[in-house]
Amino acid sequence: MGKTQDYIRYLGDDRLKDLSELPAFQKLLNIIINDPEQRYQFEIRQNEFTVYYNGGKLSCFKRNKHGKYTTDFDIDYCNNQGKKSVNRQQIEAIGNNNIDGFVNNLKIYTDEMDAWFDIYPKAERANQQILCKKFRTPNDVLWLLDIEFGVRGARFDMLGVDNAGNVKIIELKVGNGSISSRPKNGTDKLQSGLYKHYLDFLKVKQNEMWSMAVIETAKNNISIRKRLGLPTFDGKLNTSLQSIQFEIWLADYSEKGTVLGRELAQIKAAGGSEDIIKINPPYLADIKKEYR
Repeated sequence: MGKTQDYIRYLGDDRLKDLSELPAFQKLLNIIINDPEQRYQFEIRQNEFTVYYNGGKLSCFKRNKHGKYTTDFDIDYCNNQGKKSVNRQQIEAIGNNNIDGFVNNLKIYTDEMDAWFDIYPKAERANQQILCKKFRTPNDVLWLLDIEFGVRGARFDMLGVDNAGNVKIIELKVGNGSISSRPKNGTDKLQSGLYKHYLDFLKVKQNEMWSMAVIETAKNNISIRKRLGLPTFDGKLNTSLQSIQFEIWLADYSEKGTVLGRELAQIKAAGGSEDIIKINPPYLADIKKEYR
C-alpha cells in the first residue's frame, strides 16, 4: 500500500547542499536559469532531480551511497537515422559517472538531441516544452510546479497552483482522438480518456494519504525552486486537502462527434462537473496535435 512519503517528490538536505555547492551543479543551474530560450527544465523526483531539454530528458541525476552522482543521457540520441554522430565517441568516453564532464560538455549532448528532434519530431514533447515555458513565468492561469506527476499508479500531466494558491492537478488532451475512455478491446480496462482521468483524480482526492502527498509535493517544489533561484509561485499556498482541484485541458479539438458528450455524462454521473473541462482555451492556442 505504501506510505505518504512514498509518493512525495522532494530533495533531501544532502542533495540541496550539493546543488548549492558543487561547481558542476552551480554551473548547470546557471545555464538553466539564464538560458534566454528557456530550453531547460529542472524537475524534482523522489530524492532525485531530472533536467529536460526542449521537452526531452537530458539526464536524471542520482546520488549513490558514497555521495557520487551519475547521469543517464540516452545514447540513442546519437543514432540519427544511420548518420554517424560526431559526438558519440566523446559522450561514451565521458561516461555516466562524471558530472563535471557532462556539464562542461553540455552542448555536445544538446546538439545530439537537436539532431534527433529534427528527424523525429514529437508533438507530445513539443507541447510539454511550450507549457513549461508559458507557465513558469508570471501569467494569469497557472504556475506549473511539476510534469508527469504520479500518485499510486495514477499519472497526470501537470501539477500546479493558480494565483489564488489553489493546488491543481491537470491533464492535457490534444485532438479529438485523445478523449475516449471506452474499454480496450476484450478487457475492462479503460482507455486513457477524460472519464478515466477523472476517476484517477477521485482516487487521489478520496484518499487522505495520496492527497497529502499532492500538497507536500507542491510545498516542496515551491520551496526548493525558491532556494535554487528558479522561478515559481510566490504567494500563499492553500494546504487544505479538500481544496485540491482537477482540470482537463482540451486543445486542438474540433468539437465534432458524440464522444465528448458521452465522457461528460460519465463524469457527471461520478459526481463531477463539466466545468473541469477547458475546451480550446486561449492559453492553449499554440498546442497542436501535429507539428509539421
